[in-house]
Amino acid sequence: MPILLITQLGSAWLGTGQTGTTNSSLAMTGQSVNVGDFVIAGCCAHGAGSITALAPASSLGNTYGSLGTVSPTNTEFALYGGFVTVGGTETITWSWSTTTGAAAAVATRWAGVAGTTGANAEDIAVTTNSGTTSLSITSGTSPATKMGNDLVIAFYGATGGASLAVLSAEAFTPAGTAFHVPDGNASATGTDHTIVEMSETLSGAAGTTQSFAATSSVSATVGCILVALKPRGVNQPSAVLQAVNRAATWCREFDRSDRLWLPKRRIFLPA
Repeated sequence: MPILLITQLGSAWLGTGQTGTTNSSLAMTGQSVNVGDFVIAGCCAHGAGSITALAPASSLGNTYGSLGTVSPTNTEFALYGGFVTVGGTETITWSWSTTTGAAAAVATRWAGVAGTTGANAEDIAVTTNSGTTSLSITSGTSPATKMGNDLVIAFYGATGGASLAVLSAEAFTPAGTAFHVPDGNASATGTDHTIVEMSETLSGAAGTTQSFAATSSVSATVGCILVALKPRGVNQPSAVLQAVNRAATWCREFDRSDRLWLPKRRIFLPA
């Protein structure tokens, strides 16, 4: 079975422009989704105090599981993902607790991702990093990939007061085959000016570490979450083959002399 390269469906959609200091939720723009699409969505919420329990809800009832969070001072970055099981116009609404504030969010949609949930679509452990009073936004270095042609996604941002204007110098190492670097810029002006982005690339051969970096225009509270998602294909057997592998089938031969079924040999299929 050939590897099915991951492809982007449509363009990024956003939750942007939130103002004020009393918000506890953020609705993103609606997006048409189809059964089988993989949706990945990230949000950053910032307040005057601790931000907790930042999570999305689907208007269609789709389930998006946590891929990673990072919580610098009075801020939370959260990245969620999952497969669409109910198609239609999807509105993702983020909510958080403990302290009100303002948030910004971005999401993208993909075909060719392997797995059945966000968590088991991951090839390697999620890499997270954060900092305060920093110009540098970095993910840190991931574990080596187990598969080739992973979809590597960085969700990252900064929150640093009204003077925060732009993120720049976005880059993966290795560069891979980029989809968009960056993809989908969203911002909020409540409490502090917050900017978030998502960037994506296809990795090369298996066995390579991945990292991401960007630069904030002012010293800010920053965060980054990096994930690598598996492509469908040669290393992803069908459901039938997976069941056969688990059962490890026996080949039997009928012996006419004693009317017994005798085990002849065990066949192992490649994982």
